[in-house]
Parts: sequence; C-alpha cells; structure tokens
Amino acid sequence: MVTCCKLSTQLIEMIYTFDIWRRLTSELLVQARLIVPLLFFLIPIIGRGQTQVPHIGANLNYSYFLWNENTSHLSNLRAKGVEMSYLKQTNGQKPWQVANHYPLWGISFHFLDFGSVVESLYSFSLDYKQPIWRSKRLEYYFPLGLGAAYTPKHYDVQHNPLNNAIGQSFSFLLYTGIQQYLRIAPGWKLEGSIKILHYSNGSLAQPNDGINTLTLQGGVVYAPSQTLPQAKPYPVYHKKWQWLVASEIGWKSYEVNSGRYPFYNLSVLARKPFSFSNQWVIGTEWSYSPALREEIQFINRMNETSIPEQQSLLAMLSGVEFGLGRVSIPLLIGAHVYKPKGMGIPLVFQKVGIRYRITDQWMGSLLLKTFTGRSDGVGWGVAYRMR
Repeated sequence: MVTCCKLSTQLIEMIYTFDIWRRLTSELLVQARLIVPLLFFLIPIIGRGQTQVPHIGANLNYSYFLWNENTSHLSNLRAKGVEMSYLKQTNGQKPWQVANHYPLWGISFHFLDFGSVVESLYSFSLDYKQPIWRSKRLEYYFPLGLGAAYTPKHYDVQHNPLNNAIGQSFSFLLYTGIQQYLRIAPGWKLEGSIKILHYSNGSLAQPNDGINTLTLQGGVVYAPSQTLPQAKPYPVYHKKWQWLVASEIGWKSYEVNSGRYPFYNLSVLARKPFSFSNQWVIGTEWSYSPALREEIQFINRMNETSIPEQQSLLAMLSGVEFGLGRVSIPLLIGAHVYKPKGMGIPLVFQKVGIRYRITDQWMGSLLLKTFTGRSDGVGWGVAYRMR
C-alpha cells in the first residue's frame, strides 16, 4: 500500500512537471471567474438523460497552424494540447436518435499552447458525433463541435502586434474532422482523430484572420457499456417541402478601433426531408449592412477611390440541416449573386451554426458566416416555419 502511494505521488509529480499541464493548472486558477459560470450553464445540459451511457475521454494533441497571406509570419507555429470530453451514447429513446444511427453528444474542454505570439487557447464546445461505421471493436465518427474560446494573449498594437489572428479575448470555436475508436478491453477504448479547428471572433473586433489548425489527436476513453443500442424500427417521416423565413442581426468591425456596426439578414428557405430528422436546404438570403457601407467609405478615403456606397448583398444558399430533436445544425454553402465591385468580397461562403425549436413554428438561431477559414460575422436570429 505504501509502495502504491509512493508510485502515485511520483506519477502526479511527473505529470505536473509536464509543461502543458503546469501552465494549464496555473491559468485555470487565474481564470476561474470565467470558467465557473460556464460550468453552471453546462451542468444542467450534461445532467439530462442519465440513462444514456457516458463516454469519458482524455486526449493529447499536436496542431499545425494553417496560415494565409495575412498570417504567413505565423506559419511555423505548432501547438501541443489536451482535450477532456464527457459524451453520452444515445439509446434510441427519441426518434431522431434512431434516424441518426445512435450518435454521441456531450461537451469538451480544449487547451492549446502555441508557445509564442498566440500562446494559449482555452475553450469549451458542445459536441455531436455522427456514426459512419461501427463494428464490435472499431467505430468511425464524423464529429462536429461549436463553442467559445478564451485567448489571454490576443492582438495588441503595443504589446503583441504580431498576433493578427485574434483581435480580442473572446472567440468562437468551430471544428470537424474524422474520429476512430478501438476497443482494447472491457470498458476502455483508444481514440485517434484528425480535426480542423477554427477560432475566430466573428469580426466583432479586428484583426480577425482567425486561427485555423490541423490537429492530430490520440488518447483513451472510458465507456462502461460494450454493447451498442439494439436497433429499432426506422421512424416514418413525410417528404413534403417546408418553407422557412428567417431573420438575423449581428455586429461587425472592419478595421482596428473602427467600432462595431450592425448588419441584418433575411432568408427564405425551402427544406425537404431526406430522413426523419435531416433535410436538404435551398434558398436565398438578402443582407443589409451599414457595416459594409462604413467599410467602403473607409477604403474610398484611404485609397482615393469612388466605390459606390452599397449596403446590400444577395446570395443563393444550399446545404443540409441535421436535426437532433429540438436542436438542428445547418451546414450551408452560399454564392453571392449581387455584391459591390472592387471590395474583394469572395463569391463563395459558408454558414454553420445552431437552431433551437421553441414551438412547432418558431425557432431561435445562432449562425456564423465564414469565407473558407475567415469569419465574416455572427448573426443572432429567429425563424418561422410556415404550415
């Protein structure tokens, strides 16, 4: 017994001497005032559905910084980190769980340490893992995560001018990838994954080139149950088209210390179910943006140009929306069919986020618009589904 205690003490000391864990512990103590309120928000969520089988995971990861022309000076950055997750295996109590082949869902805590310039990132995410293929020993998943991040050392014109990736302490986190589990013993699995992580403040502050990483991850998962849920009859669904009218409001900045200006989106979407809970989506979106007008005025002053001060954008949308009961996750690709000339606004963009069904007709939403790794804006909105 004494020998076991000594070995345990030595193991704890070894873990603490590992630089990542030491820095993580110190920073968590300092930032407890931010983390504790998040836990109070998340505890009611993870406390629901206690009959579902838990998956508790701990992983180490190594990340490569994916740079663009504005962040090429950060191209050599690499990050080491950890991820801790608490997931639940759905068991078919709800029809959407059967329709989506019994996915995993839960929360994760992420920590990345870049060592310099960017230094540390701390984030929480709500996670959803869609099964791709499963056998008695091997499981493959398509993971999606959406959350919030804290960056202590963000851009500062005097103290940290090189970090033009993140312009403020608060950022959004979005990730996806491919994930594998391998059962090695009763109740235990090895995990390996490749993920793309995107951190951005959604243009709430500048600079906003964002942090994008290619992350390799490996670790261990404790899952007490070794049996997959028993297959149930696939739920019946109707294949009729549904019409959705959605509106959003958000704020964005266009230059360092420029202030924030509003933008408004109005969308008309047609949705056709291809399973009980998932739908194809097509539609159009009109954007009215005083923020865009302010940006054009700024460029005209700086470059002595005469770009027309337009405030509108028009785009076509298409994609899918995954339904998880009252929650759904839209993954959309858009193309601008009308935009100001001379502004360099990309033709193609992506929209991803979350909707929550309040009633049969009304929904709330949080949607992020990005240009292939660079966030353009975050919109909070409501949507109405026509009968």
